[in-house]
Amino acid sequence: MLIETSRLFIRLPDGSEKDIDMFFTLWNSAVVMEYVGFPQGLGISRDEVIKKIDSSNLCEFDRPLVVEMKEAYQPIGEAKMSTPDENGIARTDIKLMPYYWGQGFGKEIQHALVDYIFSSTSAIAVEATPNQRNIASCKVQEAVGAECIGESIYHFPENMRSITADVPYFIYRLYRRNWELIKENQ
Repeated sequence: MLIETSRLFIRLPDGSEKDIDMFFTLWNSAVVMEYVGFPQGLGISRDEVIKKIDSSNLCEFDRPLVVEMKEAYQPIGEAKMSTPDENGIARTDIKLMPYYWGQGFGKEIQHALVDYIFSSTSAIAVEATPNQRNIASCKVQEAVGAECIGESIYHFPENMRSITADVPYFIYRLYRRNWELIKENQ
């Protein structure tokens, strides 16, 4: 396991049917994907899912990771973390199956991702860009100490407009020095 929390494992996809089924369901869910601009889901096939989660890239960064319940080894969602960019900023993203919303998993996952990034890279900050309508996701960012530093709107390319919707989002950022202060005071 890559990352372990009190209730979860965050790991590389293993190509199992459980992983493929979870990503297929998650990425095709209109309820989940509307927040990232795909109001009918991605419309992705199982073969496309398999290509996207191909485990030939053994690096944990810049790829979908599986979030799994410890007690049942049940995949419940996706986490992503990027390598730091040229400015030292790493990015995170979390998508959970709707059944698992409202149970504190988002905060638990984001906390673990931030800790992993700051422990494993030279990132100076971790950034997330939740949809402005996704209040729960905004609260997750604030719960780990991130501050809203701006907002914007993502516009999909013209050739994708028939299957997408613009995404108004907030920019939340947590700097390493603030994270270290938070950890010292816990």
